[in-house]
Amino acid sequence: MIAQIATAATEQSAAAGEVSSNVEQIAKVTNESSSGAQQSAKACQELSALALDLQQLVSQFRLGGDHGGGEAAGSRSASPGALQGI
Repeated sequence: MIAQIATAATEQSAAAGEVSSNVEQIAKVTNESSSGAQQSAKACQELSALALDLQQLVSQFRLGGDHGGGEAAGSRSASPGALQGI
């Protein structure tokens, strides 16, 4: 009977060690995931700031007058004085 109790205690100790190891692995993966999420959030903020800067820069350019006609907007050529705000 004592031998059975000793064997069971050894098995429980081994199982507890495995559980502890698994919990440590979960904690490690959670920390790595959290770090990745923080890096992604920071990159999104930086990209958003760059987009705002680009929008402000592009908004400074204006094409003078609407030339009408059947030309597509992308095929128009701006006259030398047409760009303002450079």
